[in-house]
Amino acid sequence: MKKVLLVDDCKVTAAFFSSLLPSSEFALEIHDDIWILDHVKKFQPDILLMDVNIGATATGPIALKAMKKRGLLCGVYTLLVSS
Repeated sequence: MKKVLLVDDCKVTAAFFSSLLPSSEFALEIHDDIWILDHVKKFQPDILLMDVNIGATATGPIALKAMKKRGLLCGVYTLLVSS
């Protein structure tokens, strides 16, 4: 089972991705804010889907750079999404 972390502050987008990922094949966790570094360490997702425009002070690309710098994205497929 692949672990997917979805980071998006739009409930409609989160619901859309939830409907695309069957629970029998994916363990999906959804977060609605950008402060996820500790959670990424604990959850260790296989796939990270992140909103490009999330948070007031940090955007998706900035958060990805911070996670990459800390070695949290090694082997993690990442996709920036926008609705």
